Amino acid sequence: MRVPLPGDGAEALPAQVVAGSRAPLQGWVATAHRTARPAPVVRLGGRGERVRMLTVIAPSREPRAARVRTRPSPSGGLRIGITAAGRPLTVEASPDGTLRRLP
Repeated sequence: MRVPLPGDGAEALPAQVVAGSRAPLQGWVATAHRTARPAPVVRLGGRGERVRMLTVIAPSREPRAARVRTRPSPSGGLRIGITAAGRPLTVEASPDGTLRRLP
């Protein structure tokens, strides 16, 4: 899931799953020396003057999407509350991009 960041203004491009791409080189896993097999990767992009994104990847056995709530934090960053598979997680993204888990 892509978390919207305030003041971003970028156009989010659709997420894509890529495996075994040679141009650009991505979607491979090394199985032995000089041996690789295709492996799925998620490619996310954006378009605009200033593109910033925060992506959350969380395993879940539930078919429904996780819930995300964002609000400005007192430090000038962004506080992000995520609930996935019934489990809450709160993190704070500081203005310099540092992530910190909150109790």
